[in-house]
Amino acid sequence: MKYSVTINAPLSTVFQTIATASEREQWTRDVISITYNDPASEQNEGTTFQQKQKEGKMTNTYEGKNLQVTEPSLFSYQLMNKAFTMTVSYHLTDQGEMTLVEQRYEVEYHNRFAKFMGKLFQGMTNKIAKDILDGLKRYVEKKE
Repeated sequence: MKYSVTINAPLSTVFQTIATASEREQWTRDVISITYNDPASEQNEGTTFQQKQKEGKMTNTYEGKNLQVTEPSLFSYQLMNKAFTMTVSYHLTDQGEMTLVEQRYEVEYHNRFAKFMGKLFQGMTNKIAKDILDGLKRYVEKKE
């Protein structure tokens, strides 16, 4: 899945909003907390974290890991559980006073049932991904 949005804010502001856990908690839909094992290294490649989020009436915890951190143009990470591994990446392009953000999601399912459920709920997953990107735009532009 790939979505993009133009945000009326400088590249460095948008990057920090994406790469900082306390900021990501504010605009990422249904996220309760993002806790890095080493908070001082939250913007380093390979740093691990736990992400708690609301899913319906349940709260689930995902293991996370920063994959690529290239300030100010790329931030990507993985979220993992027993059923799947999701890779999320944000590619940022400077457009003067604005920033183009391209968000990509890739999901690898770990078993047939998870793959079936992923296909069944793909439409809802796509909507959530778009909502998250729209939430980033609203949050950053409100701060500016």
